[in-house]
Amino acid sequence: MSTSSTRARRVRTGAGRAARELAALVGVLLVVGMIGAAFAWPWLPGEPIGGEILARYAPIHDGDARLSVRDGPDGKQIGWESLSTRVLAGMRLATDVRQAQGAAIFSAVGGGDMSRLGDLAISETRVSDLGLDGESETTYLYSYRDEAGEHLAGFTDSTNDRDLVFSPLPLVMPARVDVGDRWETAGTLGSVAYRWAGQVLGQSAYDGPLGHFDDCLQTETVFEVGSGDTSNLTRTRDALCAGIGLVDTETRDGKTGALRTRTVGVSANGALASGAAAPLPPDLLADEPDPADLTTWKIARVGRARPASELSEATIQPLWLPTSPSVVLAAGYGGDLLAFDASASGSLIRWSFHPNITVYGPPAFDPAGGRIFFGASDKRLYALDGRGLLLWSFATGDNVATRPLVSTGTTPGRRHRSWAARYAGRLPSPTGERSSSTSGSACSPSIQRPVAASC
Repeated sequence: MSTSSTRARRVRTGAGRAARELAALVGVLLVVGMIGAAFAWPWLPGEPIGGEILARYAPIHDGDARLSVRDGPDGKQIGWESLSTRVLAGMRLATDVRQAQGAAIFSAVGGGDMSRLGDLAISETRVSDLGLDGESETTYLYSYRDEAGEHLAGFTDSTNDRDLVFSPLPLVMPARVDVGDRWETAGTLGSVAYRWAGQVLGQSAYDGPLGHFDDCLQTETVFEVGSGDTSNLTRTRDALCAGIGLVDTETRDGKTGALRTRTVGVSANGALASGAAAPLPPDLLADEPDPADLTTWKIARVGRARPASELSEATIQPLWLPTSPSVVLAAGYGGDLLAFDASASGSLIRWSFHPNITVYGPPAFDPAGGRIFFGASDKRLYALDGRGLLLWSFATGDNVATRPLVSTGTTPGRRHRSWAARYAGRLPSPTGERSSSTSGSACSPSIQRPVAASC
């Protein structure tokens, strides 16, 4: 055998061995990759519940809150609207949602099929309407999102403790929708017939108190209750902007087209828009108890803020406010700030506000402006109207675990002097406007009874 033939055979043998080793290595890598993908798959970001369109143009997050001004048909302001949203996992349907609303949702998603609850995101939205006369009404809206889109379960009138539930549940907005698309649901609301129809009118930019937005959907909803000549027909046009959601709503008479109201957002998880009118302070008690008398007060049961089986202490001590009617603030087990009516027996909740995490520090109350200030472990400082309406919130960069102090110009916390100095020029004033300087100090607060502050 020639030398060249032997060399060629050795080359072919080596090439074959290298090919087999390479194939074995590729196989091992494929197996390792498949195992890694199997472990990583549950943690990879998937499509949001309700679809990408809803997540972009109507995002919901636990603790979302916003304030809007409401104008009449002549363009003059007639009041305010405040929204506070609590988002629940579907498996908490039986424990954290009102019975009538929960039963409607459970029935709509398949009744006995409990596995479907894991694919839901349930929202409880508190809507508070405040008039210029100081009178307010609160309604709770319950909805959920699944692979088909967003569905509205019904309403709860908190004043009369009355539930109104849809059957079947109307589709508020589909998961996949484009300009020109329409959808409709008909059935009963309580014992009355209803019709709910929606469509996407267009897509354009929007300018308003909250700023300029390049990408917004214009939608229209027709909501009819009853039938025939006696029906109540309302036509609503909304501007839904990418990343922020609802910024503008026009409500018109569905039959004549006449404008009824226009509601425009002025605060959404941030500072109050420049030039926006904040709600007027609530009325205070004409005869506020003298501080010396408070030492003789006896603590009585007002209401339950935590489950009976919950043994851990609340994150804050109850705080009495001299509003009219007077209320007691307490921390709810779900992180809510609850205001119990202290002027009557029973456990009536006058209002509640839901931040997206726990309230650790006790609130402070400024009777001069009727404002409540408190911090939470989401590293934000919140300012509420005395009736629970969000005015503004501020990202501090650190947890706010103590009672804020209200001083002239700013509202610093008193945990560290450096905290107050760091944010004194950036905090909104108690009215919500940004402050570029501060007069006074954290040791000379204007906070008054019943919260006593000292340095």
